[in-house]
Amino acid sequence: MHFEDALLAAVTVDVTGEAEWDSLNDLDLMELLGLVAEARRQKRLADLIRNAATSRAVGVLGEGSAVSDGRVLYRVTPKSTRKVKDPVELIQWLGPTDAATVIRMDYALSIEAFRGLCQARGVDPVEQERHFFTVTWGEPELTEIPLDNARAPRYAASMIPGEIRRRETR
Repeated sequence: MHFEDALLAAVTVDVTGEAEWDSLNDLDLMELLGLVAEARRQKRLADLIRNAATSRAVGVLGEGSAVSDGRVLYRVTPKSTRKVKDPVELIQWLGPTDAATVIRMDYALSIEAFRGLCQARGVDPVEQERHFFTVTWGEPELTEIPLDNARAPRYAASMIPGEIRRRETR
């Protein structure tokens, strides 16, 4: 019964933003550890369900398509991996200040920052991408982006929930 009480409290937090964890105060250590174990098991089950549903949604929605539930935009896009052809040349072209903007601390590349920099310098971003990067495409995957996120595409705000927007695939 402890897990159901904790689940109810978690749902309340998710909806209202306020916690009601008082039911945990009366538990001893072994009951708390049992609750931790049950939560871990439930998470594994939720992850399995999410993976199975995501896989099926990719097949139903189809590559290049998008749908919204009114809160989140779901898109099926192929995973792309960019690799720098010549890191030294890229850093020289960027310069130290712009390199710090484009190349993040985890060595990931911000392609949006790179494209913005190209436009600011008056050069074609597509040509520069071809020059500096190789792109490999992977299997299509379902991506999720909240509609209130600044990075959500403009078309997402006008989508009718449940209506599929199809796009030509590459």
